[in-house]
Amino acid sequence: MSLRRFAFARSRGVLLGLAGIGLGGLGFLPLFGGPGYELALGAGLLVSPMVAVSAAWHACRGRLPWLDKMVDGVRAAALVSLLSVGLALVHGVRVGICDPWGGLRDMALGPVAGFFMAGIWGATAGALVHRTKRARLWAVMLAIAVILASIGSAFARFVTSPIIFAFDTFVGYFSGTLYDTVIDTGSSWLTFRLGSLCTAAALLATAYWFKRRGRGALIIGVTAAGASGAIAVNGSKLGHFQTTDSIRAELGGFAAGRRCDVVYPAGTRPDKIELIVRDCDEEVFAVEEKFGARGPARITAFFFTDAAQKKRLMGAAETYIAKPWRREVYLQVSDYPHPVLGHEIAHVVAGAYASGPFHVAGKLGGALSNPGLIEGMAVAGSPDDDELTGDQWAKAMLDLKILPPMQSIFSMSFLGQNASKAYTLAGAFVSWTMRSFGKETVRAWYGGADIEQLTGKNWDALDAAFRAHVSSLTIADAAVSLAKSKFDRPSIFGRTCPHIVDALRREADQCRERYDVNRASTLYGRALALDPHDMASELSHASIELRFGDHVRGLRELEQLSKREKVLPIWNERAKEALADADVRAGEGERASGLYRALAEGTVDEDLGRTYEVKAELAKTEDGRAVLQLLLIGLERRYPDATLGALAVARFAGGGSAVGRYLLMRQFVSQGLYGEALAVDGKSTELTMRVQRELVRLTAVAGCAARDEQAIAKARATLVGSEGPFANSAGGRRDSLGRLLARCGR
Repeated sequence: MSLRRFAFARSRGVLLGLAGIGLGGLGFLPLFGGPGYELALGAGLLVSPMVAVSAAWHACRGRLPWLDKMVDGVRAAALVSLLSVGLALVHGVRVGICDPWGGLRDMALGPVAGFFMAGIWGATAGALVHRTKRARLWAVMLAIAVILASIGSAFARFVTSPIIFAFDTFVGYFSGTLYDTVIDTGSSWLTFRLGSLCTAAALLATAYWFKRRGRGALIIGVTAAGASGAIAVNGSKLGHFQTTDSIRAELGGFAAGRRCDVVYPAGTRPDKIELIVRDCDEEVFAVEEKFGARGPARITAFFFTDAAQKKRLMGAAETYIAKPWRREVYLQVSDYPHPVLGHEIAHVVAGAYASGPFHVAGKLGGALSNPGLIEGMAVAGSPDDDELTGDQWAKAMLDLKILPPMQSIFSMSFLGQNASKAYTLAGAFVSWTMRSFGKETVRAWYGGADIEQLTGKNWDALDAAFRAHVSSLTIADAAVSLAKSKFDRPSIFGRTCPHIVDALRREADQCRERYDVNRASTLYGRALALDPHDMASELSHASIELRFGDHVRGLRELEQLSKREKVLPIWNERAKEALADADVRAGEGERASGLYRALAEGTVDEDLGRTYEVKAELAKTEDGRAVLQLLLIGLERRYPDATLGALAVARFAGGGSAVGRYLLMRQFVSQGLYGEALAVDGKSTELTMRVQRELVRLTAVAGCAARDEQAIAKARATLVGSEGPFANSAGGRRDSLGRLLARCGR
């Protein structure tokens, strides 16, 4: 063996050894076991720099032409690629491969392509400096510098624009959010890697020209470089990145309020734009009042048409995002009042009390962020419109023995918890701290001060005091059951194949809505094959069988699910509801009404309970069942229709039905016809307390939207009255309604 071959083999042995150790260990982490998005991202981050350094180091040996050095770099990348894919498959066999072809695609487009780019660039770095003193040192530094610069440019876009996703030449794709489980890049990843291929072809052709001086190589190099440049210049159009200007240009609309600048989709109705701006302004004032201090002078709110557009333009689909350092929030357009606008604004307002460049809570000026405190501050600043308060939810978790130590919520362990559970507890503890130690204490804590020093209590004492507080509360047994359904679920790290299962279910849902029921049934089955505990897919699969396939088999599956033990109670209830819906379609109205009523009596979920009660009332009569089918549950082989449902509601309300008038008011509010909603006399003692409470909420929403002082005063009087639907009601819904009435009455 020649000296050069020996040196090559030794350097590649070191590279493969280090890569094998890193990837072998990485595969034992949750979600990293097998080919897929997480392992692809981890491999790109961990191994691409190794490939570049190895190629740069080896390129400094001898006087080989640049082309030969790049060929050696490509060989090294090929070896590491084979090792990476092999280890990914080994781990996949160990834990189960969720999506073999999709996982291999992620590996190919992510780290494998990145390894080849790293090998080519590392060899180029070595060739550039191989004649200098300390050539190896300079080659290694240059190779690493370019990789860091590439990652740094993606980070710079994250900091200076709304986007949270990134495509990187050496690393691959980073989705930017933990809670959006469906990873879908469309064609963007392919076109990005086409740009990488063109860059590699340009470098290789240039190196060939230096060695052979061939005209063909020069033409190929110039063409490939031009194509690479064209792809880079059009990156925003191809979805590789976005800028603030490109997002503003696509959305097209802008309006300014007292404290908010709103960017919205062009074509939005003028009255809706006015409400969005007013909603934003009101939330800023309400959050500042909650925190006891002023936030930024102005906040920019980006509103996207839907989750798909938001995903394409800034990277998050169902996850709402705020960037406190940019004083910006990013959401989908929704009805007034927006359900999460206040939460995201609270992030930005709280950022005014934080130190560091990113204006978030954490050590070292937020560099080591505290996700529990960041989210807890937002939940406390704008509490959820929920059945229970945060303290009551904590009490339910205490009774269920799933209440973790509070210190764990305010550490990186926050990310390992069920998201709903972690957010709720963080908000409850921050609110309790505000009440117990003052708003200024919480602001100082958010700004980087130590809570133990601020309160004079260590974490054990704080935890004990918080537990003593929540243990003194009294909640219904049904609330504990609801909490189990809401919080006793695994986080993304505890689920089986979450990305693939959720993607299959989403596609199946879309097929179901298009009446492609055979395809939908197949996809639900595939999701269940990967995760037998995916109850949403099991319920949908049984419902499709019931309506479009084997009716008897569908009934049997729903009945089994309704009685199944060791599943969250919500799934038993959903199956029972589907069976009651089937009774309505079969003309068994009385039996269906009884089933709905039993479900309503067994839940404290305000929305579900109210829906069950309305269904129970509608199921009693032939006209009511017509409304129920057209508006809510669909006919035997047809889904609900909003237009036909609205017509049925109008006819039913005209017949004097109290439930019909309530539904009519809901229809008007949902369509933004607030004056018409207020003209409906929905009040009736025939309605259940839940429906009466919802009527008050609808009156408050319509009154606030229409600036009808009489309606606002009426809703406020009912809310605080000693008699009426809220007389014996205490919880998050009541608090949320009071907050709406307080802020819209400014």
